[in-house]
Amino acid sequence: MVRRSPALPGTSARIVRRGRGAGRASGTIVPAARDRSVRALRIVRVRAFMPMLLLLLMLLSPAAGGPVVQAADPAARAARVQGTAGGPSALGSAAGWWQRSWVETSRYYTIRAAMDRAVAASWGRHLDRMYEEYQARMADLRPRTPEKLNVFIFEDRDAYVETLRIRFGIDARGTGGMFFATRQGEGLAFWTADLPRRRIEHVIQHEGFHQFAYSRFGQDLPIWVNEGLAEFFGESVLLGEHFVIGQSRPHVVDAVRSAVREDRHIPFARLLEMTPQEWSRKVALGDADADLLYRQAWSIVSFLVYGDDGRYQPAFDRYLRLLNSALPPHEAFTRVFGEDIDAFEASWKRHALSARPSAFLVAMERLEFLAAGAGELALRGLRPDSLESLQRELRGIDFTYVMESHDRRRILRASDDANFEIPMDDLSVGAPVFTLHARTPVARTTRELEAERRWPTPAEIRTKGLRPLEIRVAWRRDHESGRLSFDLVGPTR
Repeated sequence: MVRRSPALPGTSARIVRRGRGAGRASGTIVPAARDRSVRALRIVRVRAFMPMLLLLLMLLSPAAGGPVVQAADPAARAARVQGTAGGPSALGSAAGWWQRSWVETSRYYTIRAAMDRAVAASWGRHLDRMYEEYQARMADLRPRTPEKLNVFIFEDRDAYVETLRIRFGIDARGTGGMFFATRQGEGLAFWTADLPRRRIEHVIQHEGFHQFAYSRFGQDLPIWVNEGLAEFFGESVLLGEHFVIGQSRPHVVDAVRSAVREDRHIPFARLLEMTPQEWSRKVALGDADADLLYRQAWSIVSFLVYGDDGRYQPAFDRYLRLLNSALPPHEAFTRVFGEDIDAFEASWKRHALSARPSAFLVAMERLEFLAAGAGELALRGLRPDSLESLQRELRGIDFTYVMESHDRRRILRASDDANFEIPMDDLSVGAPVFTLHARTPVARTTRELEAERRWPTPAEIRTKGLRPLEIRVAWRRDHESGRLSFDLVGPTR
């Protein structure tokens, strides 16, 4: 079985918790060939592999003891389960990875990888930090089966696909990661080569939650709750010691609102009875409702956690406890929320129509855009010291930046005023803004002095008035090459 999962007893609105772990958004500024659409800058992030599987070999029924496989990518949410047949080269490649791999343990996980140990350890710390969040929110739910917290980290996509097929009987093509439980074994697997860090984080937060919750719910969690909660946690942000949950992105909020306004939403009574097999079939065959399934499930979970100032959260916690106790899903729902499904749906629809996207996530994206633009200007020897001058200079070179995330590709342009602003949301007290703070770094060697003269370190870019957490750009320079890079970080203590 390969799943995502639920959780949440004890979640309060837009929680920011402190703890161990290191998560960050980052980029490296490198000179690049000039191009008519992107002016001389590349942030080293390669577009993620997101092909849609065109066909799905029907998932075996859980009642029959067969595996259930779900994948992490919105463009290919279901993976095929098939036999272990494979050619000699596939078998050799998978066996080669397994033989090269090493095993270490983090605080909670057993990690198998064949990559730089420091890189794998950083992912292990991220997983540990997320596990503590899952554990805190599911503290009242008893484990129904022993946890098997195995993690398989691949650098190479082909090794990921071939190893899962040969060793575990899973076709993982078109996926960025998955949680699986089959007769051959179980674990969380993902690959990292050339993918944006934020996409990888979404995958392991989403799939890691499925893995955690599998021991609490088995296969009894309704698919809309399962995927809705996995998306809810997948959209969380971990910046160093700061954890921000309950985030919503503009295109998801807008898509759900439009579906409700145009009466294209999926009736909740239908979602309530939908099986994992029906869900996976819709996704794999490119059903018109495929994307909306995930977005609406996320929206309903967000409503149950935050709607009407948290009015429904205690009931949602009780619903999860009943599911944990193995009460049939429909009985658990009606016992907690009542028999009037239409009234429940009407309350959710009011929430969906009034929902606003999170200023925090928008600010993160736009801060990355601004840092990329400041880095491009540094390559030209320019160092704006105010937001207005940064905007003017970027417009002068017609700066364009490609933003990659786990489910879409966007182009941000300097010609769009919105990319220099932060919207308000439900947490805002006043209008948050971006600010620039020029600092002259200390250059100690001749090489550093020359690098600073040719490519001056850009001003530090910060948010002001952003809730629940301020963010800033931290610049770094490689001592050997002089190359600039940046991280998006939270406030220091």
